[in-house]
Amino acid sequence: MSCLRERTMYSIAWTLLLIFIVWPLSYFCVTWWMFLLPFEPHFDCIHDVELFLENIMRWPKKVGRAIQESSCHFPGPGPDPLETFVSSNPCLGAPLSTDQKISTCF
Repeated sequence: MSCLRERTMYSIAWTLLLIFIVWPLSYFCVTWWMFLLPFEPHFDCIHDVELFLENIMRWPKKVGRAIQESSCHFPGPGPDPLETFVSSNPCLGAPLSTDQKISTCF
């Protein structure tokens, strides 16, 4: 019975985190992200800032997953390991350019 109580407490904690911290911070970051997006091709330094803001904007999804699973692990705003793997793998991430060969995927 204590395990159920502990999982319920984690769900409540993550729900409060979502309502009072994650959503307001995400809404704040999305306005800056939209403002900076058109300038990314012109300034290289903006790309890193945009990646940071995208991680903050995706944080509510991670907190929602933690609420559903009643996870005891803190759902941080950093990138998911699977997303990092997919974006770094040419076969799973962006389409291959004409210079790259399909054989690199096998």
